[in-house]
Amino acid sequence: MNGSDWFKSFGTPSSAGTKVFSLSGDIVNRGIVEAPLGVTLRELIYDFGGGVKGGKHIGFIQTGGSAGTVLTDKFLDIPLDFASMKTNNVSIGSGVILVASEDVPLLPFLAEVAHFFWHESCGKCTPCREGTLQVKTIMDSLVNRTADPASLQRLGRLLNTLNDTSFCGLGQAAPLAFESALRNFPEVFDQALAESHVPETCQEET
Repeated sequence: MNGSDWFKSFGTPSSAGTKVFSLSGDIVNRGIVEAPLGVTLRELIYDFGGGVKGGKHIGFIQTGGSAGTVLTDKFLDIPLDFASMKTNNVSIGSGVILVASEDVPLLPFLAEVAHFFWHESCGKCTPCREGTLQVKTIMDSLVNRTADPASLQRLGRLLNTLNDTSFCGLGQAAPLAFESALRNFPEVFDQALAESHVPETCQEET
């Protein structure tokens, strides 16, 4: 109604206009907000969203939906414009901002994401059909503390293969949550691996 110049008065020079964000998870005010591009996660979560429920600390944030990046609170002040997001390896995708409090364990959450992609794979191409299954299996083993010592190396290879060789966007996008979590929360994966005990039957088969 007000024209393109009015719309471009919002946002940043490289990312003009506004975007609709969906605030969900352990946040006081869940819902939809339209904000200028360049808004920060801190502004979205605390100014629009009212902060984390119960005054708790942020455990992790996922931006962009299931095929989005998993971030620490160190990313709270990064502007959500296209240039900054690319520089900082942040995906905004559909605009979903999922906030998890410090009480939410990361690995079971990621295991659910892995189950989602495995379930949603159409099965047409081998990398996605088999790759999502293997990612799900590895994530389950990390949660259950039955992962073998080579699990993380195998997970990294699987994620690269999914991204490079899947036919469609589902398989190509599936690795993003896990790649970002490995990058931003390495200690969580290392602890799970350190606490894992491979069942004797698996050791015999290996």
